[in-house]
Amino acid sequence: MTQDLLVPRSAEGYPRPVRGTLLYGILWLMLWGGYNTDFERLLEPGFPRNALDLFHGLRAFFPIVAGWLAGLMLLAKGTRAGRTLAGPLGLLAVYALIGIISSLLLSSQPLTAVYWACQYASVILVLCASLSEVDPLPCLSRLLGLNWIVVVLLAAAILSAVWFDPDVKLRPGGYLLVQPPGGGASPSNQLFGMATTRSTGAARYAAIAGLAALAKLWQGTARSRSIWAFVLLFSVYGIVLLQARTALLAFLAGAFLLLWLRRSLRPLFLAGVPVAGLLLAVTGSYGAFWARLTRGKVFDPTLSGRTVTWQAGWALFQESPWLGWGFHADRIFLGWQHMHNALLHALVQTGVLGTVPYVAAIVGAWIFVVRLYRTRPLRGLSPLPIEIPAVLAFFTIASITESTFAFFGTPWLLSAPLIAYVQVLAWQTRRSRSAIGVAPRARMCGVQPRLLAPGAQGR
Repeated sequence: MTQDLLVPRSAEGYPRPVRGTLLYGILWLMLWGGYNTDFERLLEPGFPRNALDLFHGLRAFFPIVAGWLAGLMLLAKGTRAGRTLAGPLGLLAVYALIGIISSLLLSSQPLTAVYWACQYASVILVLCASLSEVDPLPCLSRLLGLNWIVVVLLAAAILSAVWFDPDVKLRPGGYLLVQPPGGGASPSNQLFGMATTRSTGAARYAAIAGLAALAKLWQGTARSRSIWAFVLLFSVYGIVLLQARTALLAFLAGAFLLLWLRRSLRPLFLAGVPVAGLLLAVTGSYGAFWARLTRGKVFDPTLSGRTVTWQAGWALFQESPWLGWGFHADRIFLGWQHMHNALLHALVQTGVLGTVPYVAAIVGAWIFVVRLYRTRPLRGLSPLPIEIPAVLAFFTIASITESTFAFFGTPWLLSAPLIAYVQVLAWQTRRSRSAIGVAPRARMCGVQPRLLAPGAQGR
């Protein structure tokens, strides 16, 4: 009977069919279809130049179509969909809604601003549709697995091109340059009809793949653990090769948190820290790390020009402090600059009215993470996967110099399901404890909860 309370079932008494999970997987791949493209390709003279150009232009609308389909699914489910807004996702939906309003009213390019706002909101709609299922955790688990597969493939493709293709040149901090066939033309940042990624973006993929691999090293068969070990080594070497400073620091923080949360490894971790520190000092690694951090140059206090952009963004925010200037405001109003700070990006796009729920959503997600790790999971409910707080920590730290949660892009596609998973697990844990009558003191102290007899009260 307790198990029935903890694992929701459909009206027929059986779990949701697999076809539901496949549907959300397709919608999620459609969101990924908007990777590295935008609708402005359609406005360029001579579009489409060829079939590949037409494909890149059409897939710019894949995320919006996915969000529209998810919205129809939510409307069909009626009141059951309302619970998805009771948490961080709901607050982020408010942030997106205010962004759409400011994009329509205040942006000098409302079509562009609304497009990017709808791209961002589409991710929330797809997740809300999956959360409205009877038991959403299995579906979210598969979406997380799909994300890990995508990011591993992206990292492998980019790093393999850097290592093995002589026509691809690495520029730390800039775009990967590709030499056109024949060698006559100068290198460009175009590959397969779209712009290549920056080295920082490639390092981000490698770091997330590495954190996911680190979490999987103690799971599955010996063969699967061997594969994840290779992915981890591949990823760490890629981060160092690409010289992405923020990605490196965020990866180390995420790995530290992951190892600390895996309690069985704490003694080994604590014993290994001073030994590793001594070995690094003897081998001169600290000096080499500083040279790596500064890329062999004098330390740049502007953080590669980011602080200059932050000053311009702060001035722009003060001109419209309540509603901001709509999505894509940094590019539209600041000469195509990118804000490179999630909090300031939110302020510029949605002002104070949008940034308050945005910050509350991120803080709320972390509060849920802390609560879930402070209490022992109930029987029938899975514990929070250890890679979720590690990757969430990575993006939280990276948000200092990147936009992460504030704008549609790869970081948002990778981090949004983490927030959704934390929200659902916290909600199910709270509901299950209430259903079986867990004593409040047991919840607070993190001890194994006891079941109370009907009508009994916890002391």
